[in-house]
Amino acid sequence: MVYPLTLFLLSTPVADTVAVPELEQQLASVSALRIEELAELTAAAEVRKLQHQLQVAQLEAKIAEVNPHTQAQKVVTENPLSKLQVLGVIGIASKVRVWLQAENQAFFLGLDAPGPNGLTLIRNGAELALQQGQWRRELAVTEKW
Repeated sequence: MVYPLTLFLLSTPVADTVAVPELEQQLASVSALRIEELAELTAAAEVRKLQHQLQVAQLEAKIAEVNPHTQAQKVVTENPLSKLQVLGVIGIASKVRVWLQAENQAFFLGLDAPGPNGLTLIRNGAELALQQGQWRRELAVTEKW
């Protein structure tokens, strides 16, 4: 009696199967809907981003109208002398020369020879500094002369 029951279980289908083309079609339509939904969400996020940028620009314009000095103060906050690259320092007796490079152009400064745009070299004992207008940069010299 066990034998016919086993045969019955093996011959009965467990679940109805849907044809493969129908599943592929359903999957394609769901995927297309999901892609469309993601595109709409992306577009909505881009619109929110642009609205935010517009609000920021409008607020900055209002602030500039109220306080026009704010823009001038923002422009120059970094020391322009920090962009100069020190190539070398030569000291012979009381003469000191500092070789610098700015944007692929090398030049030198001396205590008696100012550089371009009012750039000067200042010596205070064994310390050297560059000065240009209100800006100043101390040079770290490792050897004494």
